[in-house]
Amino acid sequence: LVGAHAASVTAKLGFLLAHRPGFVAPPLAARKLATLDQLSAGRLAAHIIAGGSDADQAKDGDWADHDARYRRI
Repeated sequence: LVGAHAASVTAKLGFLLAHRPGFVAPPLAARKLATLDQLSAGRLAAHIIAGGSDADQAKDGDWADHDARYRRI
């Protein structure tokens, strides 16, 4: 919401939004990112987070180490 508001009151500022998969369904996340990109006239960049610590990732069922997670992207 903050990014959408900032996009509505600026014309040149670019936006970087971080998204960590697993908390929002992929189709919904894609729709949200695409909508914000349209509202900001193409000024959105997305950082898809490949994971936090190995321990946090294991709690979500992903037992790959840091380097393996980043090779998937």
